[in-house]
Amino acid sequence: MLKRTDIVDGPGSVFKDYGLIYTCLSGWVDLGQARPAKVRSLWSKLVGEAGERSRKHPGFKVQYSQPPSRYSKNITKNYYVRSGLSSVEREAVALAIFMEVTYGFQTVQTEFPYGWTTDSGFSAENLVSYIIGFYRAVRPGRDYISMCQPVSKDAALQVWDAQRGAGKKRNRFVGTYIYPSITCGNSSGPMCAPLPNFLNGITPARKGPYFHDWNSKEEGMG
Repeated sequence: MLKRTDIVDGPGSVFKDYGLIYTCLSGWVDLGQARPAKVRSLWSKLVGEAGERSRKHPGFKVQYSQPPSRYSKNITKNYYVRSGLSSVEREAVALAIFMEVTYGFQTVQTEFPYGWTTDSGFSAENLVSYIIGFYRAVRPGRDYISMCQPVSKDAALQVWDAQRGAGKKRNRFVGTYIYPSITCGNSSGPMCAPLPNFLNGITPARKGPYFHDWNSKEEGMG
């Protein structure tokens, strides 16, 4: 649950892994949630194909989880992923797995008892921050935080105070909320907005031949 005191200077914090910033193109971004480390383990499993082999299909097992926090229990899911996917197919599967587990984690934060003590579940900055972290891990080499056009701490505080915080809006879609900001030249809002193109280049795969839930009785070795 982020607070006003978590806000930091955007341009001066693009290489930090903590703090809350406001950006012109992606709204609020939690730098802690935007860390690529959370996705690198998933990506390495998909690239390395090192999981338990399925006895029914030509593929392997991938386990992915969101670790427990003060406001949520651990969310873990197991998937079958087909071997030999192309890079495009692998990215699509990675995003689908990542988003399903992330949605589950955020949903738990809105339910009893966690939802009684926090507004973190689907807070405006959550999903967009996770998406930034995903692209930093899967398509590294670009400064995604700077590309989101972060504003100064003073400008971010103005947005926060005008909207009475970032957790008041719930964001359950893969997009963002843009708020009025003089620095960004935007006087309307808050309004829903799509993710910028550089965070929208991968389409999540649907469950089917590329991946599906792991069924231990059918896929497992015993």
